Amino acid sequence: MTNKVITPIGQASYPTLFTPRLNEDNGKYYYSVDILFDKKTDLSPLKNIIDKVSKEKWGDKIPTFNHPNFKDGDAKRDKNGNEVLAYKGKIYITVKNTRKPGVVDAQTQPILNEEEIYGGCYIRASLNPFAYDHKMNKGVSLSLTNVQKVKDGEPFSGTPRIAAEDEFDVIDDEADNPDNYKSSNLLG
Repeated sequence: MTNKVITPIGQASYPTLFTPRLNEDNGKYYYSVDILFDKKTDLSPLKNIIDKVSKEKWGDKIPTFNHPNFKDGDAKRDKNGNEVLAYKGKIYITVKNTRKPGVVDAQTQPILNEEEIYGGCYIRASLNPFAYDHKMNKGVSLSLTNVQKVKDGEPFSGTPRIAAEDEFDVIDDEADNPDNYKSSNLLG
């Protein structure tokens, strides 16, 4: 019996879904994403599946842990100790896996361009919860399986990247004309 669960729609932050990132603490490579939910979002399906997996693992003797998967975005700080504005007023989860997730668009078509998934776009994810019991550390984690981009959103940082085909004009049959290679805004 599977315990897979689909998250509500939230915003992606720090998506690493196409090329894994090295976790220097344990030397493993992970795919991951933070999913930010408005604090009013009903997260009971996620909390219920965590409780169910806990009960399956430990029965009525569930160890004490306060759903460590759900973090208060108001407490999120960057490396310099500053608030992370995109996280304000949000609850977030960090989900990861060593296996590459499938990534699709709203019509369930595969997304192959890494730049289509960015901090600020809206996604939902399928997760597999699992219980762990390592020495003094017990709990339930949510393992990332797949991601669906639901819609675009305001990017969290920087300006949106412009596709090369949208930035340049077509040059007709004059590829050997040196005037085509002069910068239009430098040294006039």
